[in-house]
Amino acid sequence: MAGLACALQLTSKGIPCAIFEASDAPGGRIRTDFHEGFRLDRGFQVLQTAYPEARAVLDYPALKLRSFNPGALVYSQGDWKLMADPWRKPSTAWASLNSGFANLADFWKLYRLRHRLLSTSIEQIWDEPELPTIDYLQKNIGFSRSLIEAFFRPWYSGIFLEADLQTTSRFFNFVFKMLAEGEAAIPALGMQQIPEQLASKLPQGTIHYLSPVEKIDGQTLVFANGRKESFPTIVLATDGLSATRLSEGLIPATKTCSTACLYFSCETPHVNHRWLMLNGDGHGPINNLCFQAGVSSDYAPAGKTLISASVIGAAAQGDPEKLQSDVRQQIESWFCVKSQSHPQAIPWSGSPFPRLEHLRTYRIEQALPAQPVGKLSGSRLKHDFRPAMLRPGLYSAGDYLETASIQGALASGRRVAEAIANH
Repeated sequence: MAGLACALQLTSKGIPCAIFEASDAPGGRIRTDFHEGFRLDRGFQVLQTAYPEARAVLDYPALKLRSFNPGALVYSQGDWKLMADPWRKPSTAWASLNSGFANLADFWKLYRLRHRLLSTSIEQIWDEPELPTIDYLQKNIGFSRSLIEAFFRPWYSGIFLEADLQTTSRFFNFVFKMLAEGEAAIPALGMQQIPEQLASKLPQGTIHYLSPVEKIDGQTLVFANGRKESFPTIVLATDGLSATRLSEGLIPATKTCSTACLYFSCETPHVNHRWLMLNGDGHGPINNLCFQAGVSSDYAPAGKTLISASVIGAAAQGDPEKLQSDVRQQIESWFCVKSQSHPQAIPWSGSPFPRLEHLRTYRIEQALPAQPVGKLSGSRLKHDFRPAMLRPGLYSAGDYLETASIQGALASGRRVAEAIANH
């Protein structure tokens, strides 16, 4: 994504460029596989429609975005409870207040936080004092322990891909602001439609697929097949670990977070089920779950339901067969009994529990750069290009240099292109 954004910006300024892509399609970590009539994103991902960079370069109508409901259904104490955004979906206010883990004081604090962040610019967020998110929620905001454990921990663990919530509060506030201003959405035909759209805007022949680079020797790219090609300017628009290897130590190693995404299907027609579903008890491997075909019917063939279950942390690294079995058992335990509070939590409510068929498991070791306190400094995230230039003629771009998000990848690529143009 950073490389595509960089190439688009360079092209718009009349600077010719070439992209050498190791894979067979654009997108990096944003890919979608077509499997037995299902569209399987490589790991559960969404586009926050409020991202400024995404708004600037993407054609949203052409992506046919389909949005999740603002909030989540939370599995807690043997039943499903609703925790939604009452400002975006007023009809959910009473159910959210009666969830059992959020009180009136929590909603007042949510209102104050939302009001403050809506009037705060992204640039100002990068300059705010920071704490680990868990300390920020407990000490600075003062949310109740029950709300933090049942909702905030699983919700933001699914975004940060770390369950301890040690990610900087600056990133928490950025994500909270984006969620308040826009929607969490997926393209109708899968997340890969995003990089495909960006690639289609480049001149034909710009991207050279299946062209992995083995090393960089000065201003010369040495490809895996032994071919060499020299350029006056090179941009490392790769993941952080690849950038460390190719830069020969100029880029320090980046700590990353891992995840596993397991897809199941069942013989049940998909319904309009657009809630993200969270593990509010903390028991079992699943952190969050969704019915993607309920958001976009193009994700599954007619007459079938697609279930996506996400696992983070150590549980994602366990034995694949055991992980699949544990996730299957947890899904069955969650949905074998009709919900008393929210019958809509179960798409096949009132019918026998359908047999689950495992489709595929994606284990993504370097899914997201870690963002601890001190990672997102204000001056660098505004207009300081120096970290992007490793040496004359060699630049780096990627979300590990910015926010670990589509916004960060696109912003990083654009800024590097502007730095190159200015030089």
